[in-house]
This record gives sequence, structure tokens and C-alpha cells, in this order.
Amino acid sequence: MARVPHIIVAGLDFGTSYTKCIVRNLAFPDQAYVVPFSHNGRKECWVPSIVYRHKDGSHQTSLQTSSLEAEQVPYIKMRLLGLMDEQALDWRPTGAEADKWFLHQAESDAAFYLSHILWDVANFIHTTWSDFGNDSQDQVLVNICIPVHHADKPDVEIRFKVALVRAYLATDFINPSQSRPNREVVSAISINSQEFRSAFNRCNTYPETSANLQAFLKSPSRQNGLFIMADVGGGTVDVSIFEYDDRASTYPLTYYHNEVICAGSSQHEIRMAKSLRDRGLEDMPIRQLTAWKERRVVPDGLERDDLEQLLDDVRQKIRDEVGVAVGTCVGETMQAFNTNVKLAKERVLQTGRFFFAGGGFTENPYELGARFFETTWAAGAAETGNKVPSRLKALRIPFPTGLEFPDIEGITKAKEVVMFNRLTVAYGLSFAIESLDEQRFPSSVPKTPNLPFSEVAKVYAEDTVDT
Repeated sequence: MARVPHIIVAGLDFGTSYTKCIVRNLAFPDQAYVVPFSHNGRKECWVPSIVYRHKDGSHQTSLQTSSLEAEQVPYIKMRLLGLMDEQALDWRPTGAEADKWFLHQAESDAAFYLSHILWDVANFIHTTWSDFGNDSQDQVLVNICIPVHHADKPDVEIRFKVALVRAYLATDFINPSQSRPNREVVSAISINSQEFRSAFNRCNTYPETSANLQAFLKSPSRQNGLFIMADVGGGTVDVSIFEYDDRASTYPLTYYHNEVICAGSSQHEIRMAKSLRDRGLEDMPIRQLTAWKERRVVPDGLERDDLEQLLDDVRQKIRDEVGVAVGTCVGETMQAFNTNVKLAKERVLQTGRFFFAGGGFTENPYELGARFFETTWAAGAAETGNKVPSRLKALRIPFPTGLEFPDIEGITKAKEVVMFNRLTVAYGLSFAIESLDEQRFPSSVPKTPNLPFSEVAKVYAEDTVDT
């Protein structure tokens, strides 16, 4: 008797700082696996999102052993979004084509890096299901998160999609090669090929805020209530607010609003570099500030006290921005209640609870994250005459059943629960995309069709930039 085809869904959280992946075989949908990646001679549950550029023009990724002479090219995701301050990278060209070159370079770096991620995924699939590929219907589907909260940035979705499809095509999932793909091969993959069109429908993008919501929604231990969820990452803080009630006569989820703020932990040095350049210090690559933040090695020409004050100013600005985003979510939700404003505020402020995910700001983002929101929460409570606890309780997203971690020394069952909070996006994306589409956007956002190939072809019709 023929077996059921292996349809593997890979949920890919391509992060600013680290990348994670969880896979699920739809033939056994109740079981999911955290993919182990190669890094520094050992296996890790997440791996730095970094490409290395050598003096001879060759490239490697953080999944390979790199020489000390190689230059780190970080912030692949931020550059792909077009949000990175290009002046921070001192190897970029100048002139009329500079901005266009910068985005193409970012896309090539992303495709190259993701091809190495998928190479590890392909090998893990064959280790877990040794007969994968024996059936002609066996296939791998990849869902990747994009940090946009509405369908208002099609150019971002296109860049992420093209990078992912090229990485997908550079990976032989049926018979994984012995060596990882090289950058030139990945970049040379044409979007006009039949293979590209075929792989296009196997690679999907999905909003990061909604992927976090899916991690809650798909958890068997989910609970009823009104929730604000914040994913504190390296590049962005993703905030969403929703209500879940399994006693409802209709659909149990009401997805009110979401916000994406460029206020992640890497924004510290990005904004510091911009501020210093505004003061006339033109030659201030971000990596010098990163080294200072991590090891307090003061760059030449700067004073320690000045940097400490600048960092404090940037952190306060980020806290304020996150507070405003939460306030916007709360305001949109209160409008959605369509009832007496005072009663609506009381409901949100007194019954709403926080979920925190990610690890961008601190080893323990739940404590620090809660403090970000206290000011906004307390101000709203004061308006209604209510009181809030002196410290808000931050919850963890419920740990799902059927999630298996790799056998890595030092990872205990208790540690898995903590680690899951950095894997929520990957977990939320590890389901068939059809089951995620209903919650792709908040209820207030008009439904939009998935990105058609024709839109991608139109954008890349004049793709002549040398990457």
C-alpha cells in the first residue's frame, strides 16, 4: 500500500539578529520539530542572520566557519526592508545607482543566506523522514514572515518572496548536496524560468504580527481573554491586540489591530550612528558601536560618557515609540467595541493581559517589556478612575504540545519552555498557509489577494543591476 505523501511545511522566522525554523509533516500534523542549525562547530536552535564578505569578493554565511579576516555584513533583513541607514555600511558604492544597488545587494545576501538555512532544513527533513522523496508527491512548502502589519508595502513582500524562491530553488530537497550553495549560483537564478514559477507557489509570505497570533491560536493550552501581544525583536517590535472566546456562537477570534515599530534592540546602534553622523562624525560604521555596546570598547574620537548618554536617549525614545504603538492598538480596539468609551476603556485596562515573545532587549524580555507598557496603561487607567497593579504581569505564550527540540546538550525541558518564546513566529508559520489566511490581517483591514507572479515579473522586468 502506498504511503501518504510527505508534505513538509517549514515555518521560517528570518530575524534581524537570528533565524529560526520549525517544520511539520502534514501527514502527522500534531507533531512539530525545531530545526537544529550548524554554527561554530555545534548545533543551535537559532543562528545569526549574518553574511561574511571576504577581501577576494567571496562570501560565506554564519552557518559556515568564517576566517577572522572576513567582514561581517549584518542587518540583512533591515536592508531588505529598505529601512537600514545605508551610510552605516562603508563598503557600499556611491553615485546614481547606489540606492538601487543597495537593495539588490541586500536581496542577493538574503537569498544566499536563506539558501544555507534551507540546506540545513533539507538535511534535517531527510534525517527525520528517511524515505522523503520516494513518492513523487513529496514536497516542501516554506512560509516566511515579513515585518509589515498591513498589505501596504507590496515592494517589501516582493523582495522577500524573490529572495526566498531563489533560496528554495538553490536547495535540492530530494537529494541534498554535500556542499552548501554559493552566492553566484543563487543570484543567477532567473525569475523568468518555469522552475521559478513553480517554486513561487510553494513559498509564502505572512505578516509577522499575525504569525505570533497563530502561535497562540494553534496552542492547545490557549485561554479565553483579551490580549496584547508584543514580540520584542532585534529590528522591530510587533504589537497586536485580539480577543479569544471559545464560548462565542460564531468564530472565537476577534483580531482588532496590530502595529510594527522599528524599535528593536539593533535600533540602538543604528540610531546612535545616525545621531553621531548628524554631529559631523561621518565615518562611524555601526559595527563599531555594536562592539562598544557589547564590550564597552570606546571608538576613537568619542568619549564614554557621551556614548552612555546617547544610548540612554535612544532607549528612552524607543520606549516612547513602543508606548505610542500600544496606545494606538488600545484606541483602535476601544473603537471596535463600538460602545461607551469609558466602559470600553475599563474593559481593556482591567481585563487585558500581555503576552511577550522575542529576546531583543534583554535576556528576560518579559520584565523589561512590561515596564514599556506601564506608562500607557497607567495613563489610561487614570482617565477612568481605575487602578492598575504597580507591576503588570507579563505572560508567556502557552507552550504547545507535540513540539520536539533537538537533542542538544544543556537544553532541558524547563529551558525549552523559555526558549519557545523566541520560536513563536516559526511555530505559527509551521502550518499549511490555507489554515492561516483567515487571520492574515486584523478585521479592520480589507482582505487583499495573495501576491501574484505577474506583479513580481513587472518589478523585475528591468533588473539589470550587477549584484
